[in-house]
Amino acid sequence: MNVSRTGWTRLVIGGVALAGVAPLLVASSNVADPPGDPNPPKYAWGENIGHLNFADANARADGGEIYQTGPTQYLAGYIWAENVGWINVGDGSAPYANTDDTNFGVNIDPGTGEMTGFAWGENIGWINFGPFPPATTVTPATWNHGTFRSEGYAWGENVGWINLNDAIEFVCSVPGDLDYDGAVNVFDFSILSGGFGSFGNPPFTGGDVDGDGDTDVFDFGLFASTFG
Repeated sequence: MNVSRTGWTRLVIGGVALAGVAPLLVASSNVADPPGDPNPPKYAWGENIGHLNFADANARADGGEIYQTGPTQYLAGYIWAENVGWINVGDGSAPYANTDDTNFGVNIDPGTGEMTGFAWGENIGWINFGPFPPATTVTPATWNHGTFRSEGYAWGENVGWINLNDAIEFVCSVPGDLDYDGAVNVFDFSILSGGFGSFGNPPFTGGDVDGDGDTDVFDFGLFASTFG
């Protein structure tokens, strides 16, 4: 499964370019958005389409989510690009097979952080997060587990390169940052303690650090590992 770029193969099933968008099963972005930050770490930059906002779709309810812990890691939700509209990075049913328009999405390798798979833009078509052909010299799209941020590039066949690691624009999500201000501190602990023991929550709400919909000792363990 590839995308076209000077001879790359277009994603086609049965001779017809895919155009479907699977229904989303996700909720509540966990991307950081510190209050008052002039360059909040929730943006990527497309050379031909401008800013891509990973956090704010439908007041965060449908924004991008980074599942960055555990054996299955992936992106889910929607990105909003002011010049080209919605971009779907996956419906949450990971790992994504990326064989047709019902199972596409962006996977994250738990060891290397390498991103692979496809996102779908309603007005711009497929966006490839990797892998790229061997001759490609750009840094592939990666989630840096050490710094909790995006790196590298994705490729849109109709819009060119999307930079996930501009000097001042990147996407950041810190496990335990429950108020999305880019830090893990006593304010986050207040949210965690207030929701401890709850279940059936939208992902990343009510103290749910790992995005599994409940708040328990596993969430506390992740929180403790990034506190401060």
